[in-house]
Amino acid sequence: MKLKQVAAQLYTVRDYLKTPGDIAKSLKKVSDIGYQAVQLSGLGPIDDAQLVKILDGEGLVCCATHEDGKTILDEPKKVVEHLQRLNCVYTAYPHPSGVELKNLSDVESLAARLNDSGKVMSEAGITLTYHNHHIEFRKFDGKLMLDMLYENSDPRYLQGEPDTYWIQYGGGDPADWC
Repeated sequence: MKLKQVAAQLYTVRDYLKTPGDIAKSLKKVSDIGYQAVQLSGLGPIDDAQLVKILDGEGLVCCATHEDGKTILDEPKKVVEHLQRLNCVYTAYPHPSGVELKNLSDVESLAARLNDSGKVMSEAGITLTYHNHHIEFRKFDGKLMLDMLYENSDPRYLQGEPDTYWIQYGGGDPADWC
């Protein structure tokens, strides 16, 4: 694999991304290491135009983002506008916090909401993905929650962003999921 095919997931350095100045310093370090692309996640508040200027100045591409889950579900057009300003076509639903997932109906409801948001994004040329954690390996009526999310959504509107650590932690086989 070539380094240009690998991106730095910025959530791993989120403690160094609190202010615009921190973001600029950290993105310079990421670029100096040799990365050419980043997935934006865990950043403190920064204006999109300022962020794009920093990315461009460091020769970095925003290949994907993690957006606020509530915004994805309730205001997908806002997410589209944000990603268009970043010239980015991939985002992930990062975690179902604040969403009830106590039964089959809850999971089906989340899948439907993600599908609806994904459709809005797809129509604008953006791909919505789902970033799993271990909780999606719980079963409802004998089925894995993660399987149910994908089965109850259209693959044009919701794709996967498999996190192999959480797949393993949840009891799944990362190779099978990839």
